[in-house]
Order: sequence, then C-alpha cells, then structure tokens
Amino acid sequence: MKNKVKFGIGLIVFVIIIAIAAFITISILNDKSKLTVDENKWINSNLSTIQSVNVLNSVDVFGNNGHGVFFDFISDLGKEYGLKINPITYNNENNNADVGFKMTNTVDTNSVVFDTDHYSCTGFNPCCNGSASSTQQY
Repeated sequence: MKNKVKFGIGLIVFVIIIAIAAFITISILNDKSKLTVDENKWINSNLSTIQSVNVLNSVDVFGNNGHGVFFDFISDLGKEYGLKINPITYNNENNNADVGFKMTNTVDTNSVVFDTDHYSCTGFNPCCNGSASSTQQY
C-alpha cells in the first residue's frame, strides 16, 4: 500500500515538472519580440554600415529638438543590436523621407504603423460641427 502511495505521489510530481517545463519551452519559442531569421541576417550584414533614418522633429512627444520617443527608440535599437544609426531630423513641411518616421494619413503595404492618434474637441465654445471634414488633419 505504501509503495502505491509513493508511486502515485512521484508520478504526480513528475507530471507537474513536465508540464512546467513544457509551458516554459512554449513561452520561450512563442516570444513575439524575438527577431526573425531575415531580420537577424539583415542586422548581421549591416553592422558595419551607418544607417540613416529620417526622424520627424516637430511632434512634441515623439520627436522635438532631438528628444522623444522616436529618438529613444533609435538609440535603444542601436545599442541593443550594435547598429550605427544616424538620425536625420526634418520638419513636417519637408516630408520627403523614404526611410524613417513620418506623419501621414495614408499607409502603403511596406509601412509599419508606430502610433495612431485620435483627437476630440472639448470646451465651452463649439470648435467643429461634428463632421470629420471640418477638423484640421495633421
């Protein structure tokens, strides 16, 4: 009787250990922030190249006078993967950037959306009549 109880407890502990190991393995393999093989190849082939990235410099939180989310992202990316990145700043009026961060109302198939903004008008005086065409697009 004691042997059956010891065997049962040992079996339960063994199954729990296997389940925990399987969960940890699956969690590591399904990491969404892990780079793909193509991304790793690109990084390894461009370690000695200086990458120029256009950065919008006239948006308060995202990029303003060399500081903001875009600049922090570029700096962290360069440090983490050993890339040399040259941020080229521009204002929204000079929006001819091919590679970089830009503010736009249209997105093509090669673009990656970094952020989507939604605005509302609030206050005592009405600022718009409720239609999207009456508000200024940025």
